[in-house]
Amino acid sequence: MIRMDLFVYVEGADDERMVNHVIKKCHKQFDPTIIQFSSMRLKDTIESLEKHTLANDLFVVLIDSDRAPSVDALKIEWAARRRIDKNHVAVAVSSIESWYVSGSTSARINRLFEDTPSDRIHKSRFDRVVKPEMGHRRALVMALDGFDTDKAARKSESFAHFYRGLESIARGLPAGPDKGGSRARRRRSP
Repeated sequence: MIRMDLFVYVEGADDERMVNHVIKKCHKQFDPTIIQFSSMRLKDTIESLEKHTLANDLFVVLIDSDRAPSVDALKIEWAARRRIDKNHVAVAVSSIESWYVSGSTSARINRLFEDTPSDRIHKSRFDRVVKPEMGHRRALVMALDGFDTDKAARKSESFAHFYRGLESIARGLPAGPDKGGSRARRRRSP
């Protein structure tokens, strides 16, 4: 069996929490390596990991919407340098707060954002709405409790893109993929 690992690059803890939740709930066959990177050092982080990955490994990069213009160029450059099929690199552009709200089954969270389309919820708007009542982190955790991936995919185009990417990767994985031995499952950029 060909060794194929999944690497997921996220910008911060809120992104990591969402990815872990979605993968554990819907894609239990994955045991991804999740790498947090600072938004200014994504390229450096990718370069440092190139020597530890194989050409057939799969990569998902979750990047904030404000950095979106550089995403396609980065994907093409990375795939070319690594001599891998660019289809092995999936990029999802998000405002992670919108993902949390779009799939929330919490009546309290849904009430706070009932008049706002999910893809228009960015960090500053999210904080303005939730801070007086409960605070950023508590609201995200509340939104994730009972998170509905189908609802999120219907309400958020960027979440649907991410989720379809995972579905596509899942279809391409052999049953029971090699988990990579004792390799750490979570890394932070240097």
